Amino acid sequence: MISPQLTTRVTAAWCLVAVTTACLTGRGLAEEPVADDAAAGGIVARVGTMPIPKAVFDAVLSRVGLDQSATPDRRRQLEASVLAQLVDEQLLRDELAHRLVEVSDAEIDSGLERFKAQFANTAAYDAFLASSGRDEAGVREQLRLELKLEKYVRPQLTPAAIDAIYQE
Repeated sequence: MISPQLTTRVTAAWCLVAVTTACLTGRGLAEEPVADDAAAGGIVARVGTMPIPKAVFDAVLSRVGLDQSATPDRRRQLEASVLAQLVDEQLLRDELAHRLVEVSDAEIDSGLERFKAQFANTAAYDAFLASSGRDEAGVREQLRLELKLEKYVRPQLTPAAIDAIYQE
């Protein structure tokens, strides 16, 4: 029998995973380095050999609400936050690749169907894509990352591990 306290801790741990992935960009970075940085509009940073394209950086800034009316301090704060998120996302992708965590296209298709089912209809899903500046390929990449993260984290969420985290 699982105690209510353990259930609460497991729920809290999954919420932490969900918040972590939700904080990521949602668009995903290319799995391969951009061959022509000039064609991609330049890069803002590199994580190992993987560039963070300026186009991706700008798209995420737009999604988080950076506009021309932002004060210089607010602009710097958002830019630093977005860059940190993009770097964290790439580091996470690299670590999951290093650990050989994979998901199949069928798993992504299933996740996408579950995600779409959260919307009242196709028009609502399309409105979400338009308002968030995303496309379905970006949603699929985000799902790929989230599913890999879940595959990596889930086996480690044993009652003993959760208790140890909770006690810290």
